[in-house]
Amino acid sequence: MPISIRENQFIPLIKSDKLQRLTSFAGEGVEAPINPEVKKATEDILSAMKYSFTAAAALPEREMKPGSVEDLFHQYIRGMSADRRTKIRARAKALVEASAEVRAAHFGRYGALSADDVLGAGFEGMGALLGEVKLDPRGLGVKTPMVRADLLKPVEGGFLLPSDAIGGASPFRSAGDLENAMQETLQKAQSSGVMNRGRLEELYGMEMMSDIDNENDDLEGQAVLHLLRLEISQVRCIDETNPEFWGSDEIAIGGTSVDETGDVKAINEIYVGGGFDDGDAKNYSPYMRFHYFNVLEGKSWPKKYSITMLLAEKDSGGFQSVLNKLYGIIRDELKKKIGGWVGTALEPYLGPFISQAIGAAVAWAVDWLINWFIGLFGDDVFRPVTVTMNHVALNARFTINGRWGYSYSPWRYAYFSGHGGRYRVTYRWRLYN
Repeated sequence: MPISIRENQFIPLIKSDKLQRLTSFAGEGVEAPINPEVKKATEDILSAMKYSFTAAAALPEREMKPGSVEDLFHQYIRGMSADRRTKIRARAKALVEASAEVRAAHFGRYGALSADDVLGAGFEGMGALLGEVKLDPRGLGVKTPMVRADLLKPVEGGFLLPSDAIGGASPFRSAGDLENAMQETLQKAQSSGVMNRGRLEELYGMEMMSDIDNENDDLEGQAVLHLLRLEISQVRCIDETNPEFWGSDEIAIGGTSVDETGDVKAINEIYVGGGFDDGDAKNYSPYMRFHYFNVLEGKSWPKKYSITMLLAEKDSGGFQSVLNKLYGIIRDELKKKIGGWVGTALEPYLGPFISQAIGAAVAWAVDWLINWFIGLFGDDVFRPVTVTMNHVALNARFTINGRWGYSYSPWRYAYFSGHGGRYRVTYRWRLYN
């Protein structure tokens, strides 16, 4: 399965040089979304996307809408060898022709649809066939006002307004007047503390903290390192890919990043080298600067960063291109499903929480999708590795061997398996200006 390593950067300097010590760890698996409503929306997207891929693989003769998710999958499958296409089509066809109960076990509520329904509606239209997934706005931190129907009165334009808010001595002569008054009342409620941050931390994770004022006097004189990068020192071949007698491996590395606001960026493929046999290694001096983030972006702390590294043989096809596009597609769908609940007035309060939740959910969704794809269809690509970084404060530093204050983390290993071979990439995180 795809492997993920979480590297927590801890022990920030808080006001008056007070140290906050947290337990760091590295483990496998991208964490599922903390917020149950975000997870529900993400799982619904995954179910639709899995069925979209399976239907496109099972019915390769069908014309796909240009630029659609199905067309993306179709083009990827067409680039495979004939043997791989045949194997994937057979497994996909068995799934789409199974009973609705079996399909539901793989594709959730979308299992009620046929493959023809899926390809006809497309990934973006599948929800409309069954109705969009229902989310509880309260689970997202959104409070919705409730008004008794018998207190409402229809007015011109189809609006329903409180009966006692219209006519007589009331200052509300139109829907616009009432809307302005309601907006003012909402803003007053927010400024008075009704938007309880403690409640939002319960919904999105206790690690969220208040915005940090970067110009606070207590931070003056401390070194501020506002860039974070992942750097690589070595790529080592532990076991050459099969068939080993045919020749040496020619390797490249690329990937995708997700920042604290959910923005997705493709990391261009970097050629590592050819001639890799068992035990061979490519060392970098200076270290390869694989990718970087600007930690001044976004408003809330801590900030979570995710990088999916893709190791590939140069002739392995377009898996990286497909993966990069999937990140963006899943992110956009999540924004539509979740972001619609957050109005302009709520954006200052919920925006940072929603953005971080979407970013983390996108990384989890793609990691899960790769796992499903490789497990079901037995693809022989190198399994991607996702590493995540939790940056707790602007002036935070790393701890190595029990000593705090380093601008770089300890070296870590990421292992890649596929094609009958195994590779190891040595990497670390670094803060710098």
